[in-house]
Amino acid sequence: METILIDENRLKIVLDKADTQKYAADFEDVSSGIEKSIREILTVASDSVDFPFENGCFFAELYMSSDGGCEIYITRTEEKSMFFTSGEKELLPKIYKNLAEPCGIYMFTDTENVLSLCKELTHSEDCDTSRVYYDTQRDVFYVSTCKGACQAAEFGGVKCPDTEKFYICEHCNPVGDGSPSTLAKLAL
Repeated sequence: METILIDENRLKIVLDKADTQKYAADFEDVSSGIEKSIREILTVASDSVDFPFENGCFFAELYMSSDGGCEIYITRTEEKSMFFTSGEKELLPKIYKNLAEPCGIYMFTDTENVLSLCKELTHSEDCDTSRVYYDTQRDVFYVSTCKGACQAAEFGGVKCPDTEKFYICEHCNPVGDGSPSTLAKLAL
C-alpha cells in the first residue's frame, strides 16, 4: 500500500492486487461492504500520514487498474451526510441548488431530444425549477426536473441515480442560466 498526502483534506492510496485482495472488497459492487473496507484501509493509511479520519466524513473515488489493484482518492468533507440537507443546499452555487431535491435527473446523448424537451418544459409549471447542464467530457446533457419527469423519458432521457447530482456539481456546466427556456429557443 502506498499512501500519498495530497493536502490536508485529500489523500491518495494505491493498492496493488495483493492489497486489494487482502481487504476483501469487491470495489465494483457497492453493496459488498465497501465502506467497511475503505475504513480499514484508512486506519492503516493513517499510520503513515497525518490524516485523522475518526470523526470525519469522506468522499471516496476508486479507480481499478488492469493489474487488479486500485487507486483510491479520499476527500475529507465538512458535511456529515453524503446527501444534501437543507443547510447544504445553501452552500451550493445558485445554479445548482435545484439538484438538492430533484425528482429526477435525466441524461441525454442527443441534442435534438434535449431541445425538444426544453421546449415542452417551457409550457409547464416545472420550467422554473428544471435545469439543464452540459458535460463536455462525456458530451451529454443532464436535465433535472420534477413534474417533467414523464416527459423527459418520452424524449429519450435516461433516468440517472440521484447520486448523479454530485457528478453534475463537480463536472458539468449549466447551459446559459440553466433554465430550459434558454435551449427551447433553439428547438425546431
